[in-house]
Amino acid sequence: MALQYEKHPLLVLIGAFNQQIMRNPPWIKNYLFPLSPQKEITVNMNLPIFGGELSSSMEIDGIRIVAESGKIQFTPKEFNVSGYNALSDVIVNLSSALPHTPLFAYGINCRFLESSSKAFFMNKPLFKKLFEADYFDNYLKLEYAHNYKDSKMTVSVVEKKTEDLFQICYDFNFHFQLGENEKSPMMILKNRIIDGAIERYLNHAKEIAETISLHINSKGKGKKNA
Repeated sequence: MALQYEKHPLLVLIGAFNQQIMRNPPWIKNYLFPLSPQKEITVNMNLPIFGGELSSSMEIDGIRIVAESGKIQFTPKEFNVSGYNALSDVIVNLSSALPHTPLFAYGINCRFLESSSKAFFMNKPLFKKLFEADYFDNYLKLEYAHNYKDSKMTVSVVEKKTEDLFQICYDFNFHFQLGENEKSPMMILKNRIIDGAIERYLNHAKEIAETISLHINSKGKGKKNA
């Protein structure tokens, strides 16, 4: 079965952003979406629960922006080249508008979903043992991390049982740490985004997910006699 993108924050920035302007629709529109025809922008405020942080969200031209203390998340409506290009334009505009804002790290993330009528990981002895030891009785999570190019890539593969299907989620996070001595971290981000970083890393994630999926779905299929 073909992998499906799950709507998930694609780009996350960690830095000392001014929350007053990042929650200000006129500023967002004028500086990040200068060519947008959208006139009305609604800001949704999410109140903190159990010690959580106040956050705000808005959507302009198909890009959802969520601002928290020290964090900004961007999620395009479409996970395709058009959506990546639109998000790249926003990041370029943000970097130009706030070139001196301290940026400590950023992440490029994506999730792929796949459904099956039968389990794969849960049926394997080792995975089954881990699965039975897990607190959740219908949930198994495998995680792997290693350095990939300029990032630390973490891959989580989660298999869970729903009412009548098994669902596998491939969750990727490419974490980019920026040094404290970097003179212009926002410009570094801008140059990497212009260079096609979003699409390049997402394509790498998709290749890995498709390889795992192909391996899973090829198991159990008999070979034809010569």
